[in-house]
Amino acid sequence: MKYLIIKLKYILFMWISAMFFLLLNGNLNAQLPDSIDIDDEIFIEDSLDSSFPYGSMEEMVEDMFAPTDLYWYWQNPYPTGFSIYGIDVTSKRNVFFAGASSSILKTTDSGNSWDVKFGLGLTSGDLYDIDMIDSLYGYAVGLGGKILKTIDGGDNWAKLNLGVQFYSNFPFFDAMFINRDTGWICGMNGLIIRTSNGGSIWSPQFVLSPVRLFEINFLDGSRGWAVGDSGKIYYTSNGGSVWNAQSSGTTNILTSVKFFTQNKGVAVGLKGTMRRTTNGGSNWLTANSGTNAWLDDVDFVDSTTGWAVGSNGTIMKTVNEGITWIPQTSGTTEWLDAVKFLDSATGFVAGVRGTILKTTNGGEDWVQLSHGHRDNLYAVQFSDPSNGWALGRYGIVYKSTNGGSNWIIQTALAGKKANSIFMVDSATIYIAGRTGLIEKTTDGGTNWYRLMSGSTKTFYKIFFLNHDLGFVVGSSGYVRKTTNGGDTWYTTKPRVSNNFYDVYFVNNQTGWVTGTSGLIFKTTNSGESWVAQPSGTTRKLNSLHFISPTTGWAVGSGGTIRKTTNGGFNWLTQVSGTTREIKSITFTDSLNGWAVGLSGTILSTTNSGSTWLNVPSPIRSALYDIFSIDSANVWAVGLYGVTLKYGSGSFTTQNIAISQQEVFAQNYPNPFNPFTTIEFDLPEKSIVNIKVYNVLGQEVITLADNIEFYQGKNAVYFDGTNLASGIYFCRIKDANNRFNVVRKMLLLR
Repeated sequence: MKYLIIKLKYILFMWISAMFFLLLNGNLNAQLPDSIDIDDEIFIEDSLDSSFPYGSMEEMVEDMFAPTDLYWYWQNPYPTGFSIYGIDVTSKRNVFFAGASSSILKTTDSGNSWDVKFGLGLTSGDLYDIDMIDSLYGYAVGLGGKILKTIDGGDNWAKLNLGVQFYSNFPFFDAMFINRDTGWICGMNGLIIRTSNGGSIWSPQFVLSPVRLFEINFLDGSRGWAVGDSGKIYYTSNGGSVWNAQSSGTTNILTSVKFFTQNKGVAVGLKGTMRRTTNGGSNWLTANSGTNAWLDDVDFVDSTTGWAVGSNGTIMKTVNEGITWIPQTSGTTEWLDAVKFLDSATGFVAGVRGTILKTTNGGEDWVQLSHGHRDNLYAVQFSDPSNGWALGRYGIVYKSTNGGSNWIIQTALAGKKANSIFMVDSATIYIAGRTGLIEKTTDGGTNWYRLMSGSTKTFYKIFFLNHDLGFVVGSSGYVRKTTNGGDTWYTTKPRVSNNFYDVYFVNNQTGWVTGTSGLIFKTTNSGESWVAQPSGTTRKLNSLHFISPTTGWAVGSGGTIRKTTNGGFNWLTQVSGTTREIKSITFTDSLNGWAVGLSGTILSTTNSGSTWLNVPSPIRSALYDIFSIDSANVWAVGLYGVTLKYGSGSFTTQNIAISQQEVFAQNYPNPFNPFTTIEFDLPEKSIVNIKVYNVLGQEVITLADNIEFYQGKNAVYFDGTNLASGIYFCRIKDANNRFNVVRKMLLLR
């Protein structure tokens, strides 16, 4: 599966360009740059203002960081919903998994407990392989030229910086180390890089063909093989100084190769392709794989016994050096990307959507270590820190009694699509959805019964103020009201035909509805009449939250966040820092709030929305709903059963210096007139000062004064209306003097 993803994400680089850069760079040192190039800046050092904290622009550049804890972690599926692309084991029988969103999982007890890390290397790019040399040292590689290294058994991972070399952004697909110092990595455009000093220096090697190389396998410091596109197999007998092509006898993509003796090996790939050799690759023979599945990985535990895995849950086993293969029952149809065995009995397989399988009898039986459902979730609510409910596709209701760690199917509402859930208390719960669906339980979900809504419209949100008074809103501008706990409903419809997606009341009389085209309506008489309010936007608004009759927020498409402090008479824009659609918002008090949306977007504020921070998210799929009890109990749900909880997720990285580019992205537009957004990446949660200086070093504005920003991508808004055209410098500085970052900006009028 990872190879299909790779094909969509990357195109081949021009071979001539690669060779040109190779000649220019030679052996390339992977040390950090001494400073960042502030390109052709107009700066007059003799005219520095006394308040300017540096003697020159170069002194404004530092890159010392110590990444620390993240704040959202997986609850379902567990231990992860990330696709997993690589597996390796250590002599102490510790098992490591690498996958999407730069995630690494570790288990020391065969899967009974897990250490889950994500966002390693300060990015969210996928990791495609992991290679543990021993119980302490290991490497992981992936998209964007990412190379991670651990020297403490995976407790901490440091990103190795390739600097500005031509291949520093190439995707890497596989790593193979023969000891702590010596190893090879392969990737795009026929590239192989080698290190002999633990990753401090890398020397590029090429196979003289612009193909993707998906796996590399070395027997020792001299003999190795690499496989890739168009059935290519390359061999070296001198550690990679020279690579020679071997004839595989196929043009199908080859994705994996393993040698289990000095001369015997197997390569696998597309359409069940299987090639085997008994003479070091001088001849590659066709083997009967017994399948047409795309085979992604192969592993041998001795000179005769091996396994291959691939699409549609395929697991194949051989006991005769790969001459013949027999299928094993995996119990899943998910795409399997990686296989690794500890011995002839115990092995692990992993693949898409966090699938992890284990066997203790050589594959006769495979057991799912990953657990939890993968149903799309559209709504979630908790009555207390332990008891909660979530809505899935086709009206499936899930319940948790341990704060979201485990979920069970409580009921299925006859195939109905449910969109919203609301708890009056732990016993009384309502659900609303398509074709006028409203269901109710009065015993905590053990039994549900259908209420007659009097409508066939789609209902998007249901809201109750007490056991009797409730509202439901939906398509075509419908608002329905009940005063007897849902036994009867009647219409209090505003005079519009637009869809309404949310309803929120702060008391029995005062409430709001919102929906398409930026519509917001307010009632002050319990929904008997509604008055339109000017939201200031025509974008779709998905969610409302009020903390008082005067103060509330509305969020929607295009990263829209609107706030009112006067009951909705005026709605003002708040800068979200994203253009992705925001689906839901919640506040735990007057200052602290959360919002979630598409592509795994999680936003946080600690100052009523004056500043919204992009919080590190463990997913990239859509989040549809967020619910909070208090600041320590916040849940978010979305596609593929994703359930996240705010808390102390496991994430630790070794203190390392990283390049300035990883810390600070850009301002856009640039040049600008007169507004620009300044985006920057922080390696950890930090108290930050952001100031703008002119070319004389004089401070012209403070954009953030000791404001707390979260780890990951953040943004501030700069208004240059009152400034003259010219060059300005934005300085981002940590309050503890751990980093300073500078960006040149050009204001053109």
